[in-house]
Amino acid sequence: MANVPNGPAGLYLLAYAQEQQGNQVDAVKHYNQALIQDPTLWCAYERLCKLQPSQVDPANLFKENHRAINCLNQYIINQDEQSPPTLVQKNNSAEMLPPQQQQPVPLRASKEN
Repeated sequence: MANVPNGPAGLYLLAYAQEQQGNQVDAVKHYNQALIQDPTLWCAYERLCKLQPSQVDPANLFKENHRAINCLNQYIINQDEQSPPTLVQKNNSAEMLPPQQQQPVPLRASKEN
C-alpha cells in the first residue's frame, strides 16, 4: 500500500471504506499507517479507538519528534505567520511546509457531458 494517492488522507479513506465493508483487520492496519505518516490525522486515531480501544497506545502513535508535529509546534511558537503550514506528501512520508514554501494547487476544468 505504499502508493495510496493523497498519502495519509488516502490511507484514512481506504481504511474507512474497509471498515464500512466489515474488514476491520485491514481497516486497523491502514488507520495505523495513516497515523504513522501523519500523527495529526485525528480522525484516524478516533476510528482506531472505536475499533480497538484496549490496543491503542497514544505513546506509540504521537511522538514529539515527528516532522508534522514539530512543524505544528513551530507554527504555534511563531504565530506571526499569515496562514498555517500545509502537510504535503513526499516519498511516502508527510512533511509540513510553511506558507512561504507552499505551491498553489492548479484547478482542473470540469468536463461536462
